[in-house]
Amino acid sequence: MLTDDQLLQLAGKGAFERGLGYHRDDRVTLERSDAKVIVGFAQGTHRYSLWIKFNGDMLDWNCECPAADDDSFCKHLVAAVLTARDGAGRSVGGDDSGDDAAESKPAKPARGRKRQPTIDLGAFLRDQSVERLAGWLLAFADDDPMVEKRLRLFSAANDPAQMKSAIGKLLNTGGFLDYRRSLAYAMALDAVVAQLENVVETDPVNGRVLCEYVLGRLIKVIERADDSAGAIGSQVGAVIELHAHACTLAPPGKSFAKAFLQLQKDDGFGFFRLRDYWEALGAEGQLDYGRRVVADFADLKPATAESDRWQEDFSVVRRAESYAKISTDFDLLQRVLRRHLWNGRDYQRVLESLQDARRDREAMEWAEQAVKRFPRDAELRHALAACLRGAGLDEDAVDHTWHAFQAQPDEKNWDQLKQLTGDQWPDWRSKALDCVAKLEPEECSRRVCLLVHDGDVDPAIKLAQTTTILRHVLEKLAQRIETTHPLVAGEFFLRLAKSLLEDHGAHGLDVDARDYKPLAERLAKASRYLPAEQWQPAVAMIREKLRRKRNLMLLLDEAGL
Repeated sequence: MLTDDQLLQLAGKGAFERGLGYHRDDRVTLERSDAKVIVGFAQGTHRYSLWIKFNGDMLDWNCECPAADDDSFCKHLVAAVLTARDGAGRSVGGDDSGDDAAESKPAKPARGRKRQPTIDLGAFLRDQSVERLAGWLLAFADDDPMVEKRLRLFSAANDPAQMKSAIGKLLNTGGFLDYRRSLAYAMALDAVVAQLENVVETDPVNGRVLCEYVLGRLIKVIERADDSAGAIGSQVGAVIELHAHACTLAPPGKSFAKAFLQLQKDDGFGFFRLRDYWEALGAEGQLDYGRRVVADFADLKPATAESDRWQEDFSVVRRAESYAKISTDFDLLQRVLRRHLWNGRDYQRVLESLQDARRDREAMEWAEQAVKRFPRDAELRHALAACLRGAGLDEDAVDHTWHAFQAQPDEKNWDQLKQLTGDQWPDWRSKALDCVAKLEPEECSRRVCLLVHDGDVDPAIKLAQTTTILRHVLEKLAQRIETTHPLVAGEFFLRLAKSLLEDHGAHGLDVDARDYKPLAERLAKASRYLPAEQWQPAVAMIREKLRRKRNLMLLLDEAGL
């Protein structure tokens, strides 16, 4: 059988480690395992059949999973070898002499399938006659409709009308595109993008028309496709870039403003960005586009609820905001931003626009108004504090920063308070810690986080030793002090391990399968820093009461416990 080193060479570290997990979780069943072949299946997201054949120094394999589509040695194959090596998962059909044969004649190391050296395919094709190559291509086109579509696209390179027809056929999806088909469809679009590039450079007017046709089709395709990988969307972006370039090479004039606005209205994904086309619109087109966008915005009914922003007016408001920013129309931007003022972030955006316009007095007044409406919004408090500090009102700035900390006592607000109080920080620090202690009378997690953040580890350790603390905070502290306080770190890691056992131990000692690895890791760290008499009883109890949990026992073995 293949060794671990050989499996690492074949599969790579990532697939090897995932395969190790599949083996530990008993997710592989072998129907045959001997010196010549391994046959079985792995249970992953789906059930995947697999086989591996050994023939002297030759090695061949197959797995039905997507990861093995390109002949990769996947995690399922790794798990199959590990299962066969352990003599597990066998059923009838195996060779009785398999174990002896495998031990006496191990497979030689291999990085993949061993094949005969291949010839230079490019040189071979160049040596063929035109007639023979044409015959081969026609045969391929008969067998594969996609090949035919691409050849017809190439043949229409100098005829825009024929090219539109050829592109249209390539864009057909044949129904809904699932995740895998979406990736394949996006890859096939490379040929379309390449042809569009040629047309845009040689004939930008026709190039623009073709790009608009392709974009209209692709936006509809995305609506009925699983493009969660963004592959089709990426191709849309490439075509939009070509479209904008064509408009720049051959400016379509004022009339393009109406056409471009319609493209934006038909685009529910926000692909057509104004900044990409601003130059191509030209001065007259920019004015016409702005007039139309402002008219659409003015026609909107007043917003009566926060949900209105996501309804029919969302795209109208977004276009108006983009136009206001790129045309530097301050008054329009204020009308747009102040249409929806339902939360602190809405007020923050207005404040930022006022600050960008250097309207400091208006910015402070707006910040004061925002804080009155949302007194517990820490970001608004900080924004107002910055305005006050800029006006020389430092005491007022500290007061608002303190209110922000009280509302949200986290590390960011701690740092803001520390920065503003300067020499008075020690007193404010004690006040801040007392404030947090009152907020969490039963545990100390926030105080520990703030103390560690401030570099004051010893008080944080004392708190963690004497008070209840959230598990993730205790683990962060234990990791922080491994080099400086190893004994205490060991105590914390042992405490974390025991807490995992208590989670599922309502009816006695137990642990969930997903916690096997964290449990073993924490026990291993405890054993590294603590005397044996402190951690061994816990391990002995786990081994005695949870001995039926085979994978947990294996992890403890690997950790030397």
